[in-house]
Amino acid sequence: MLVRNRTATVLVLVLWPLSIERAAGVLVGRLLGADSLPGVLPFAAARAAMSGAPDIGDGTDAALEQTLLGSGLDPWTGVVVHALFAFAIGSAGAWAYCRRDAA
Repeated sequence: MLVRNRTATVLVLVLWPLSIERAAGVLVGRLLGADSLPGVLPFAAARAAMSGAPDIGDGTDAALEQTLLGSGLDPWTGVVVHALFAFAIGSAGAWAYCRRDAA
């Protein structure tokens, strides 16, 4: 509902979690000096939610885990962050639909 073009919607849904989110997160994080910003983006939070368990290791694999997951969040925080993004994007889509298409 947010984007009218179906092709653009599919491209965004496919490319966003694969590359755009990580690149944009790193770029904006470095520009703003917020190194933890990429970890709270929607798909990084979802990957953290699916990781299964909070980081209980000795810290030696923390860098590898951060690289693979893209987030240092524990699973429940990842669920909440991803749900908040889903609610915000869904609300924006509903608002756009009501404003443009609904009679």
